[in-house]
Amino acid sequence: MFKSYIRSLQINKVKGFTLIELLIVILIVGVLSVLAVREYSKYTERANLASYALPLIKDCFAELASYCASNPDGTIDLNNDNNSYPTCKGLKTGIQTDKGKVKFENTPNFRCMGNYFDFGDDVDTIYVLMDTASKYKLECKRVNLGSDSTLTGECKPVPI
Repeated sequence: MFKSYIRSLQINKVKGFTLIELLIVILIVGVLSVLAVREYSKYTERANLASYALPLIKDCFAELASYCASNPDGTIDLNNDNNSYPTCKGLKTGIQTDKGKVKFENTPNFRCMGNYFDFGDDVDTIYVLMDTASKYKLECKRVNLGSDSTLTGECKPVPI
């Protein structure tokens, strides 16, 4: 009788997962999902800065380089009506893109220095903000490529 009872338990044993095992799996999947969403959010902010803000600042630098090549002793005033550098003027107040408004964090005092431009008095870095990017901003550092070449900016997204 005892052997038949044990045999019936073995035959009728239900196979599957316990409630605790299922809860642990759901918890692990939930934690991984939270981490993935957070990283994806950072990735999209950096991508938007690279896709929308970076081309605008590069256009601004190209306009300034062109203006300074034509006017080596010229002054760069983003407040005047001169239309030699419209993208830079737009970045002062903000340029609306598909993904948000892009503007300078602090408007630099650009100036012509011969055939190239400078960021201003002892300024080595300028920042460009995007109103939809709350965790990153575009950092542009001054890079002097030599006395005969233009001054360019090396730009990359950095955490705020």
